[in-house]
Amino acid sequence: MKNYQIKLVLLIAFVVFNSSLFAQIDIESKIKEKLPNNVFLREFEKIPDTKRESYVGIYIENFVIANVPNISNDPMGGELGFYYTCPEQTLGQTISGIYHLFLFQDNSIKSDVIIPPAYPENSSNEQELCYQNTEYNLCWHFEDKNNCDRISESNNSTTNLRKAKLIDFKDCTGSGKKHDFVLVGETEACGWVCYLVAGYNEELNKIEIFDIKNPFGISQWFARFYPDEQGDAIIEILCGDHGFETYTRETYKFNKENRRYELIDIIETPCE
Repeated sequence: MKNYQIKLVLLIAFVVFNSSLFAQIDIESKIKEKLPNNVFLREFEKIPDTKRESYVGIYIENFVIANVPNISNDPMGGELGFYYTCPEQTLGQTISGIYHLFLFQDNSIKSDVIIPPAYPENSSNEQELCYQNTEYNLCWHFEDKNNCDRISESNNSTTNLRKAKLIDFKDCTGSGKKHDFVLVGETEACGWVCYLVAGYNEELNKIEIFDIKNPFGISQWFARFYPDEQGDAIIEILCGDHGFETYTRETYKFNKENRRYELIDIIETPCE
């Protein structure tokens, strides 16, 4: 390729990149103008495959950003890094407050719902979710569902922090459209991560947080609950898992009429 052709390609790439960046900044400014005062705009993402240009975002009332702790040292030598214990691996550096999901469309907020906390205290909707985390934790808990490259040296860093992406559109209900996403919550115990499934209902033009009908009642956050693109979720508890003496396999399916996930099958087998 000749020099002038290379320069032309680079120029086009530069223009496209900057046009996209300016468009993103413009949308962000428009969203902030429509949000309540004194809130933190955590994130917003454009919804794919919609008739109108639409965005789903998260903002936080009464927000408090946690401090980053000192790096923990291994008693045997070296550095353990940040957020290496199970309860904090999915939370990392948190922002606490009242979390809202919103739909931004036609230069206005069309839908706004509070994200319920997994364990409400004093009838408050305040909770904390991840803001920044280590490359290692992001790869394992936030990006592994997108085939995160765990071999990459950068993805194994326990000291480099970056912002966690909370909204990653996919099909979680079997609709055939990538209008849903799974929020990552706290870790109840090692391997027991809580998830919440939400999405955009294009027919009703609103944000939905999907209920999960389970043996304990109705929940929004549920440990190990991560549905596939058919709207199916399987929770499997192996023998010996945190002391369990029964093998359990629960199968959930999204009910399109009730707009919720329901338990359709459960297998329980005593361990030998």
